[in-house]
Amino acid sequence: EEDMRLEFALQKIAETEKIVVEQKEIEEAIQKVKDEKEKIRLENNRYMLAAILRQQKTLDFLMGL
Repeated sequence: EEDMRLEFALQKIAETEKIVVEQKEIEEAIQKVKDEKEKIRLENNRYMLAAILRQQKTLDFLMGL
């Protein structure tokens, strides 16, 4: 339950601060992966990867305050 609250809070902060993930960032993250099976999994789950990257960017934003 606490994890869900944290995710919801990060989502709201990202929306408020207009934090977005560009397609280029998704491509770069996929290209960094060396394992081909993992690359395919990420390609098939771009929405999930975008959500993770957005959370990371939001946390980076908060750390910079």
